Amino acid sequence: MIQYIKVTISLILSLLAICLYLKLGGVERKYCMVGMMLSTAGDVFMTDVLKLGSIGTYPGAAFFILAHIVYACCFFRAGKKYGITLKNKGFYAGILMAVSAAGLLTVLMFLKTGTMQPMYLPLLLYLVFIGINLVSQFSFGYGKRGWCIFLIPAMTLFLISDFLVFLPMLSVLPESVGYNILIWVFYVPAQLLIILCNTDDRISQRRLEKTDQRPVHR
Repeated sequence: MIQYIKVTISLILSLLAICLYLKLGGVERKYCMVGMMLSTAGDVFMTDVLKLGSIGTYPGAAFFILAHIVYACCFFRAGKKYGITLKNKGFYAGILMAVSAAGLLTVLMFLKTGTMQPMYLPLLLYLVFIGINLVSQFSFGYGKRGWCIFLIPAMTLFLISDFLVFLPMLSVLPESVGYNILIWVFYVPAQLLIILCNTDDRISQRRLEKTDQRPVHR
């Protein structure tokens, strides 16, 4: 039952992203719509609503990697468009957070199991894609400010949710229904903030047009 609730929530997030893009337009909204739709496809496989068992983990992870790539392309591109310096404080904070997560994951695995688990290297590779996405959004959010600053807590929550996903895979913590719900407590707000707090070109253009159309009183 819980897996169907998760997929339903993910579908709602995708529908929200689609509606916002169709209503407001904007290149960043288009990228984030695609990223969210790929994430929903990943959720369908990872929650096992298709009853594929452990086999579903691989296409699920592939869809999430694609989602991270799309998000990263979105915000690296947006940063360049708005003339934001890539290597700002957000950029270095993102690198520090991603490296710290990888280090902590490694320490916890060896403390708990005393050996390298079979899933360690694949998860570390997956963490690279998360890190690239995280750095792109930290850098853009810090440089653009405004509502986009919320991309920083968004990716922090995203990293925490994925970190919690990794722990049972490395035999660090047991998996349970309550534990899976905890993961989504972090995951859902993360995706929602990304959908809502990216930059919209068309809104800015409309505001400029309205300003230009105002009558001039002499």
